[in-house]
Amino acid sequence: MLATVIAALGSDTPRSITHPDVSGVDWTDHSSSVRIGSGCTRRECGEGTSGSVPPGPLYKCWGPISLPVSSGRLHRFLPEVDMTLVHHMILYAGSSCGGRLIYAWARTGQTAPIGLDFDLWGRNVGYGYAIGAGGITQLSLQIHYQQSSPVPTVDRSGLRVWYQTVPPRLPLTLNINVLMPDIPAAEVSDNCIACHVTHDGTVYGWRNHAHKLGRDIW
Repeated sequence: MLATVIAALGSDTPRSITHPDVSGVDWTDHSSSVRIGSGCTRRECGEGTSGSVPPGPLYKCWGPISLPVSSGRLHRFLPEVDMTLVHHMILYAGSSCGGRLIYAWARTGQTAPIGLDFDLWGRNVGYGYAIGAGGITQLSLQIHYQQSSPVPTVDRSGLRVWYQTVPPRLPLTLNINVLMPDIPAAEVSDNCIACHVTHDGTVYGWRNHAHKLGRDIW
């Protein structure tokens, strides 16, 4: 199981460590947002970019894109993906994949992609990733495709990211914990696996990635 943890340095107490209800977010308002995805290269990262995906599994790094503001915060993320083709996506801060990881999405039992909005943890708190000097200026996106068709497929999957020009009052970091529990086939089992905490912080949210088992893993 791949578990993601959003943490922030600070002493205030979170209201919840469960994923908030995003049904009230207006995902159709694309103002103050950028999109990165299939076909996006240094020369072309427009809204309608698409890429040819060959048969079989493929890990592809798209981008980078430069953020349109010099300072502010990233606060909202929406996967816009073909659920039959994309297995997971990882968003990196920088000009290539493999650096600082700031967002991850994967198929985990859901029937449609679920967005993430930091403001739902407290609209007036100001959670987010810092944009600008010492923060984020470019984004790169890794997409893991699982192409089952015997012929290449054109894909337009990607990730939409919203920003504001106000810097975050409470900057966030993202930690990835890779856990390897022993889950017997066709059985209900309890697992308790310890993780090492390496720095101070407060947990504000978490997600897991366990394929279809995600419906039954907490």
